[in-house]
Amino acid sequence: RPPPAPPLKAPDPRAMYRDEDALYPLDDLPLCFAPDGETIASASWDGTVKLWDRRSGRELQTLEGHDRAVLSVSFAPDGETIVSTSSDGTMKLWDRHSGRELQTLEGHSKGVESVSFAPDGETIASASSDGTVKLWDRRSGRELQTLEGHSNGVDSVSFAPDGETIASATSAG
Repeated sequence: RPPPAPPLKAPDPRAMYRDEDALYPLDDLPLCFAPDGETIASASWDGTVKLWDRRSGRELQTLEGHDRAVLSVSFAPDGETIVSTSSDGTMKLWDRHSGRELQTLEGHSKGVESVSFAPDGETIASASSDGTVKLWDRRSGRELQTLEGHSNGVDSVSFAPDGETIASATSAG
């Protein structure tokens, strides 16, 4: 018989970021590589996305526009567009090279926790604390569909390589 598991400890509140909708660990900031492997995008609690040169570690630029913490960031498969999500309930599309904001996608009623591009780069899936997954057209920014079924907020979303299936998850079980 295995020994009992150690008791769970509550997170140190000094190491947490409190937003209107949730409490987030300060060390839990997402980042991703561009498809060419040369640039890294990182999310920030200050509402920005930072782009970094992989080889030198030098900051290339800061993308500013969210009103609250950036919770997720992803490059489109072609590497030309970046999408960021925020606890302010929005997603923003950015031009990778100029850093210009291309458009803001709005439709979730709470923070947007996760984002994924379809393999063809034309559809974006977003997961939100409001309990929904939404599909968006990358070019027009139009909401295509809302998927419901989670009883709590949705923490993560991802497209399968074939682009036909979406997986979503919640930490609430």
